[in-house]
Amino acid sequence: MGLFGSKSIDPAVVAAHPAPAPYQHLLALGTPLIERDHGIGASYTFFDPREGRKTKYLFDLWEIGDLRGLDAAVSLLLERSHDLSLIGNRGKANKAVLNAYQKATKKTANPGLDYSEARIASVTDFGACHLEYAAMLLRNAFPFGYTTDEQIFARLQMVHNEVTNRFANWNDYMISADKSSHVDTTFGFPDGAPTYLRLAADPNFAFSRFPLH
Repeated sequence: MGLFGSKSIDPAVVAAHPAPAPYQHLLALGTPLIERDHGIGASYTFFDPREGRKTKYLFDLWEIGDLRGLDAAVSLLLERSHDLSLIGNRGKANKAVLNAYQKATKKTANPGLDYSEARIASVTDFGACHLEYAAMLLRNAFPFGYTTDEQIFARLQMVHNEVTNRFANWNDYMISADKSSHVDTTFGFPDGAPTYLRLAADPNFAFSRFPLH
């Protein structure tokens, strides 16, 4: 169940508001947070059927009330994603993520991705959680009219470029997001494993359609 009690988004809403073709690759960003806030299936569209009414409080928490505030929050998250001092107990984070994926694969079939103990331990970039939050804030900003949709997409592309430069594939990015959430618990990142596995199993979703490399 989503943060606001929403179990799923109406498929008709997604069909009526498809992501513009040039920006469909950006749907891969922020998926656990978007589905937490808007419900299962919300990752498939940039449209918010609630028009921001249910997520406005998130922006109040981040002191976002205009484009300047949005940019400041995103810049802070991008900076924090590079902060090596946030890397705490790697072993504890590795074990937590391994357990999360083992639990998730009991309910959702693994679409052939490597979530072995060795693979999880090989991901040493702990910044994806912060990149996911930056993407979530940007995706939730569309209804507020701070700037044009094209400018929001440009900022999402900036986050995507960061992901591309730092991760070999979406699998490693997914692992990093969950690992980093265990060493920096400031923001309350949800367990991403079930969402990641479900979306990665869909050949029509951005994870499969738009590989990082």
